[in-house]
Amino acid sequence: MNAMRKNALLTPDLLEKAVRMVLSAIKTAVNEGVANKLAGTFTVLDPDTGDILYTYDIADYDKKTDKYRQISAAKAMVSCRTGLPSRVVQQSAPYLYNVGDTV
Repeated sequence: MNAMRKNALLTPDLLEKAVRMVLSAIKTAVNEGVANKLAGTFTVLDPDTGDILYTYDIADYDKKTDKYRQISAAKAMVSCRTGLPSRVVQQSAPYLYNVGDTV
């Protein structure tokens, strides 16, 4: 967990609560066999500036953590800029990518 910048609405406390709720769902998905691993990173951006407000590594640090952080930040930035989920941009609107958007 790492709060990086302050925002009046997206407080560290609120972000930590949101992560706990989502993490609970991810753990259940892994336990039920719906997801294959408990790994990755959450990245939350300030919707006004695009600055990183918060990052959270789902698993303990390992050799893939830096890669997960880069991918998460890149996807968050694409979503913030386009207003679309990164998966939609990837699958339906790849023309919205700028050079350097993907990792």
